[in-house]
Amino acid sequence: MLFNFLSAPILVIVMEYCHVCGKEAFDEALVEGAKVYLCPRDLRFGTPLKKASQNYSSTSNIKTQIQPERIHEHELVDGFGSKIKDARDALDLTRKDLAGKLFIMENVLERIESESLKPDVKTAQKIQRFLKITIIKEASQSVDSLKKDLEALAKSSGKNSVTIGDVISFKTKNKK
Repeated sequence: MLFNFLSAPILVIVMEYCHVCGKEAFDEALVEGAKVYLCPRDLRFGTPLKKASQNYSSTSNIKTQIQPERIHEHELVDGFGSKIKDARDALDLTRKDLAGKLFIMENVLERIESESLKPDVKTAQKIQRFLKITIIKEASQSVDSLKKDLEALAKSSGKNSVTIGDVISFKTKNKK
């Protein structure tokens, strides 16, 4: 059957990134009272919470999880950084104060507010709860709607398979 792969369980790979430099992280550490992920280079800034990995392969800190049929994806709203900054200012909090209350590093909060760093879902949820704002929304397209779009595209093109070029043409045509 066409697109049978979309109804099978989906493997979701979650990778952690260094809270200092943004590279792939391998270890958890305690930095200024906050539990963060750090790459091997930046591990010197914190106290490791577990034994440092001896073999830094690209998959050593990948967490996998099987989810049936649906992926719950989230997107950040446009202007999330300014919403965070405005809410923080309304509460008369400094970046340092808010970062301490959220247990994240001040420079991470600064980068989130400037939108040079997108927070992970956990961090974004903590920010939302504390500041009582909305910065996360459901992804604009679910797996089900993507499946329907691909099936419609295959039917309209009269082919048994769909290429990336077909998808791009379909998306461009539907935006107009």
